[in-house]
Amino acid sequence: MTSAISTSKSNQNCRLNDNQVHELLVETTVTTIKEIAADNKNRIDHKDSIEQLAKGIFYMEEYFKALGERNQTARIDWFKNKNSFFNGYLSHKHFDPIPENNSVSGKKVCCFVIKNNVLPSDALREAKEGLSLLGCGEVCQIAQYCAIKAVLGDDKFNALFAANTKTPLIIGNDDRNPIGKLRNYMVIKNASASDIKKGDVVYVQNAGTYLFKFIKGEVAGFNMICVEESFDFPKCTSLGLNPDGNTFPELDEILISEYNKERFDIFQMYSEKTGQAFSIVMKNAIANSEQLKNTQITLENFKEQDGGKIQVVCELHFKRIAQLASSNLKKARNLLDTYEVNAGKRL
Repeated sequence: MTSAISTSKSNQNCRLNDNQVHELLVETTVTTIKEIAADNKNRIDHKDSIEQLAKGIFYMEEYFKALGERNQTARIDWFKNKNSFFNGYLSHKHFDPIPENNSVSGKKVCCFVIKNNVLPSDALREAKEGLSLLGCGEVCQIAQYCAIKAVLGDDKFNALFAANTKTPLIIGNDDRNPIGKLRNYMVIKNASASDIKKGDVVYVQNAGTYLFKFIKGEVAGFNMICVEESFDFPKCTSLGLNPDGNTFPELDEILISEYNKERFDIFQMYSEKTGQAFSIVMKNAIANSEQLKNTQITLENFKEQDGGKIQVVCELHFKRIAQLASSNLKKARNLLDTYEVNAGKRL
């Protein structure tokens, strides 16, 4: 029954024109990122209930703190031993961490590839609805993959992004991530409100010295999805932000507040081996960080350090995704394999 429904939806989407595909991609991306942000807010607001910490997407530091407040020592130790507060975490039944030789943990941070014999649609659902420890950029990818799946249907999505293909489902900043083939990278730096369109991935940066103060801080900036266009005050959201979106003046306030927070001892989150290796590699950075530990900034300081600068990163390449939807599986497979990463003007 599920396969029949999926095939029916896929067949319907085969008949969509480019504009209809674009609309479906935008609306699904926006709906998904809002759902993720709302779920995270609800779980953090009710973190006194242990059940709320069993699922959902969290930042690594906020999840560590939430477990600590509930005295979940055994669970903290389990994640520490797996380096999950350093590398991030996705269901080990659905994803494998991606190795990296020059990383102190031996893994790329927040980078995961689908396991063999796992359906990509199941893995994506687990990444969104199960327990995940990720960053804002990975959350934007999940929202976009959900939108791509909505256009392609489960069957074609599963075939194109299976582990045994050239384009396995990957969550994270990895050159092999096939989502790069299905994005149009506009990279509009110093963007204004009029440059931003609904569904875009947008980045806003914190003050330039943020990562000198917090050497592995999670709020050096926000990767977000624009959820509401405006010539004056567009709204964007992501993990940890207002589910209905924040304006850029509001984001400035949030980023300044994050900068002015008391530093957190990140080494208590790491396994002994990873913590020692990280402290050796980052010895100079740690020493410099000590000098900034009590630093506070004003809005003026923030702007002087390029805080609040906006960059439009990308949109989904709706023309390519429409091609995949309208093609038979063999042709779609060939198209996806041959697509190169595209950078240029807005489509």
